[in-house]
Amino acid sequence: MSLENKNPLSDNGEAIIDLADQVYQAFSTIGFVYLKNHGIPQEMIDSIFETYDKFFEFNLDVKQKYAKDKGTSLNGWDALERESPNTERPGDLKESFDLGALDDKNFYLA
Repeated sequence: MSLENKNPLSDNGEAIIDLADQVYQAFSTIGFVYLKNHGIPQEMIDSIFETYDKFFEFNLDVKQKYAKDKGTSLNGWDALERESPNTERPGDLKESFDLGALDDKNFYLA
């Protein structure tokens, strides 16, 4: 299965369902997946990683402008210890920047 497929949902319906189940199972049990043969050019992947690397080098004041609105947005920056999958433990010692379907925020970095 590849993103290069022009119409993957209609051409490979059962394969898509099987793949979605495998991805769900991997995230649910292992916590991550490794994708290959996805059709995304390496240059694009490298560019995205460079963009994120630059963002995380910004000082806190700049990153705060892109912070998620607590409870209202899935997109944006999370500070250290902001996310905690287990409410009985401290927050994660990582920063993150989630970007999915865009909401009303402008995420272009000037």
